[in-house]
Amino acid sequence: MNRRKRSLLYRWLDERLALSALADFFLNEPMPGGPSPWYVFGSSLFFILLMQVLTGVMMLFYYAPTMDHAWESIRYMMEEVPFGSFIRGLHHWGASAMIVMALLHVSQVFVWGANKRPRELTWLAGLTALGCVLGFAWTGYLLPWDQLSYWGTIVGTEIIGTVPVVGPAVATFLKGGGSIGAQTLSRFYAIHIWILPALIFTVVLIHLYLFRRQGVAGPFKGTPEQLEKTKGFFFPRQFFYDVVAALLVFVVLVLLATLHPPELRSPANPSLAPAHVAPEWYFLFLYQLLKYFPQDWIFVGTTVIPGLLALALIGLPFYDRNPNRHPARRKFAMCVFFGTLGIMALLTWLAIASAPETLKPDPSLAAKGREIYEAHHCASCHAIHGEGGDIGPDLSYEALAGRSPEWFRQHFRNPASVVQGSIMPGARELGLSEQDIEALTHFMFTLK
Repeated sequence: MNRRKRSLLYRWLDERLALSALADFFLNEPMPGGPSPWYVFGSSLFFILLMQVLTGVMMLFYYAPTMDHAWESIRYMMEEVPFGSFIRGLHHWGASAMIVMALLHVSQVFVWGANKRPRELTWLAGLTALGCVLGFAWTGYLLPWDQLSYWGTIVGTEIIGTVPVVGPAVATFLKGGGSIGAQTLSRFYAIHIWILPALIFTVVLIHLYLFRRQGVAGPFKGTPEQLEKTKGFFFPRQFFYDVVAALLVFVVLVLLATLHPPELRSPANPSLAPAHVAPEWYFLFLYQLLKYFPQDWIFVGTTVIPGLLALALIGLPFYDRNPNRHPARRKFAMCVFFGTLGIMALLTWLAIASAPETLKPDPSLAAKGREIYEAHHCASCHAIHGEGGDIGPDLSYEALAGRSPEWFRQHFRNPASVVQGSIMPGARELGLSEQDIEALTHFMFTLK
């Protein structure tokens, strides 16, 4: 198509779609103080959101939201579908990237004082979108229907149930009854796939409208006259910064999805709780916080402290009346904000540090463990990837069940002490030494 034909086509489309006006609206946004790499967090967050939508839709072609097929559909996607593991990896790491980018965006807006008058509603819309992101993270955790997500959701709904007055009703609604089951999976699926996407895109559109209505706040240094003199426009410099930032984010996510794909843990087993249940890293601070409150005061950690934190963020532009936006002249606010982030980071680190020991199986010990497993005809009761009996639990994905090495050791010594009603013979009956128990433990950690 030559230039003349392209020009005619553009004019034809412009008359009907107002392309020139749209381009002017999106590309010629005035920016007091000029473009800056510090302004890329919002656009990067929006890019990740679009990527999550795309990968989520691709996964929907294979995912089955039922108790009998949810886990198996994820397994099929990861092991049988071309690039299925990569797509799930992008979605998995994209969830963490959204949390990180949202924190960076909120922090940058706060430090720049861009939440102050007249941008209060823009701030509130952004916080609502952040709430949706957290909702996505929590509801998506259950959908694989594996062991840790099943028991983690039990803990999560129990935490919600401690909220005074409305907590029990909300927890019952989310579970679809008195316990986690088919209704829970169906409701989390509906919230994750339908309700939250509709809500977050509505809020994001409102956020963008308010952002364009009020304009870019600009740097926190300089008088209005100085900022006007150095004013720039979104295109081309800020557009370039945003594209480069989005590409960097995408490259990092591709590397993570390729080099560290998410594991498919063992299927949910309602009759056997894992030795250690913990949420994803972005909720670990709350998980750790609850350890410091006795049962009678648990509502302080589940309701009072998170509620006060949420109210403090929501009300920030209304009670922080200091018109000065420079961080050096808002020292108290800076200390409180970053002090809170520091406490959350410390609680997250403490939760990670207090997690049970993990074990990297030694090949020689694992091989000896397999020999012991076969010598004692354990396959007559247990199956591994379709081979063996069905009297005892399936061991196909035992390494991914979330149990600690010490749990396995104690289980082999005295099965009934860790699994109530177990009919499995213990080490004494089988004549197993401590070295044999250790070898079997290493063998268990190869089953995935």
